Amino acid sequence: MYMHDAPRYYGSPREFGDLFAFVAANRGLLDDHDRIAESGIDLQSSIYQWLPNKELRQVFAEGASAVWINKANIFAFIRAKKDRSSVVVHLVDWNPSSSSFEIAFSPAGLIGTQQAELTLLRPGHDPVHFHHYAGESIEIPSLGPWGILVVKPDTGAASHPVAPQLVAPARSVIPVGSELVFVPPSNKEKIQFRILPIGSRNGDTLPEFEGYDPADPPRILRDGTLEAFTVGNNGKQSKPLRVLLRTFQDHRVSSKIQPAPGEGIDLCEKFRPSSGEIKVGASFLSNELRLGGQLVPRGISTSGNSRITAEVDPSWKFFTGRVGIDDAEDRRPCARFQIFFDNKLAFETPILNPSKLSIQKASRVVFPFALAIPEGTKSIALRTVGSGFFPDHNHTVWAGLSATTSGEPPQ
Repeated sequence: MYMHDAPRYYGSPREFGDLFAFVAANRGLLDDHDRIAESGIDLQSSIYQWLPNKELRQVFAEGASAVWINKANIFAFIRAKKDRSSVVVHLVDWNPSSSSFEIAFSPAGLIGTQQAELTLLRPGHDPVHFHHYAGESIEIPSLGPWGILVVKPDTGAASHPVAPQLVAPARSVIPVGSELVFVPPSNKEKIQFRILPIGSRNGDTLPEFEGYDPADPPRILRDGTLEAFTVGNNGKQSKPLRVLLRTFQDHRVSSKIQPAPGEGIDLCEKFRPSSGEIKVGASFLSNELRLGGQLVPRGISTSGNSRITAEVDPSWKFFTGRVGIDDAEDRRPCARFQIFFDNKLAFETPILNPSKLSIQKASRVVFPFALAIPEGTKSIALRTVGSGFFPDHNHTVWAGLSATTSGEPPQ
């Protein structure tokens, strides 16, 4: 053991003999096992006790195969042979006092079957077996500080295609574009932010709170540090708290789980105006169609107080896209956006209030949506409801409108 202010300490067999014996006895679970993915987070905040709520867990379950851990300072690392003949999860507890904790993960994401046989190995302890594991939460006894969870297929379970892997502790990295919601015990406030693609801000420092607005999007810096801020759940702007998440993730895996652009059936050409005007792939206000500071390769620009509709193909299962005010809008917006399935409201955003948002910041508010289309639906309607002094100047961009015919909606 290296210590900067003392001679190197090598330890004794009495102190570390169980670890040496454990490594020697399980060499076959260590040799030739490559890193698939790993993730760890250092949370620096005055609200350290806040934990992700159920919505965040659902994002993990749908967004990527993940190892969910319900306690801070516990990390998980997936290692596997190239042919997937052996898959293990290393669990490490860095808490000063080790105790039991719960984990959960999808067997299909690790070994390709719906169920698995699990064996927990710990130095100086007998193996612990979990039979017919199917993704439920299981309690892992105290590690002190290391254990290896051996994951093998349950031969009686149905096979399933192998999915990309992302191992994750309680607060962790999720696919780009996903929503994170953190709720404190009181449920009176929340932290809500969206993961955006990694930028290239070399040497930049995190901004101070001056000029902060809920419309400002968070950013992942080049070193993986995430900027996020809290917003009052009662609609009032409270003093924001900065939450810094420093992440460590295998980029070979993160590139696989980012949603691919252009997935699904492009619906931009299928919508027609019922009221107002539209332009497909172009803006009413500028040469480029932009939303939230990004160029929109496929989208629809509409005038304020507009309604556009499209007929639904019976094979469509999910409807996805993004909506917001055109970046080129030069007047204060006051609008909300709605989606209807056969004239039944399925999605509605809050009102963009001109008294709280500047023109520039309102144009950066983007509302993503991923909706299941009810069976038998005949039509989809997209509506911009404008009000205020310039109701017809709430020029709207409906971006990336697409439908999928199977599976789950993109995250």
